[in-house]
Amino acid sequence: MRLGASEVLALFAMASLVMPAVGQATAGADTGCATFTMRAAERTVHTLANGTTITRESTRIEAQDSAGRRLTVTRYARMRGEEEQSGFSVYDPVARTTANWISPGASKVVTVSPMTPLKPGQVVSTCLASGYPRKVKPATASPPLAKTSQRTDPKTGTTRITEDLGTQVIQGVDTYGVRYTTTIASGANGNDAPLVSTDERWVSPSLGIVMREVTDDPQAGHHTIEVEELSLGEPDPAIFQPPPDYEIEIVVQERHPVSQQP
Repeated sequence: MRLGASEVLALFAMASLVMPAVGQATAGADTGCATFTMRAAERTVHTLANGTTITRESTRIEAQDSAGRRLTVTRYARMRGEEEQSGFSVYDPVARTTANWISPGASKVVTVSPMTPLKPGQVVSTCLASGYPRKVKPATASPPLAKTSQRTDPKTGTTRITEDLGTQVIQGVDTYGVRYTTTIASGANGNDAPLVSTDERWVSPSLGIVMREVTDDPQAGHHTIEVEELSLGEPDPAIFQPPPDYEIEIVVQERHPVSQQP
């Protein structure tokens, strides 16, 4: 399935309200950030000692334009009888702001936070992609990993094995996979037996996003994230804007100079 910008607009009933430009600096010269709109399903299953399972599910929508503007929408499953809410976050490297709001919310407020001002002549990358490659990379790019590697913390005895899983196509894009297996040694964290957890990630080098992640942790439970719909290309600019009846509240954090020791 493909997720179009019009579907995102219809889903969240977002209108075009222009955000105020609270920063005058220009952030870098990136004009080739990966452009996409995607929807991912997130699920966590935690099994208790008596066999009871607690399941939590959410849906995340992300969109990024060529200038690096990034929208993240997370819809949370609510308790029975409660109204479903969505959290919105917009990272805007052009205006040098981040904006956050909740819909529907008790207070219709968009909190806008200016980023740290750039120094004269400073150029930074505007492309942001889920903590992974920030620049657009060829789809054939591969991680600089050996097939399998292992590291052990000499103090705690905790080991981490990294495995290169190769490549596969997910939602029509090339991805590479890596599996991390972490073993916490007995007694390192009050545990009377080794704790083994695994984290498997499939990343798109061209988009710089995680397309699939499966985590098994004896303490945190079984967690999955899967991109179920993906549309490539420039998203509709309107989806980066909050509802028209929300008030804009600019929050500026005070920055204190660091004292220099003589």
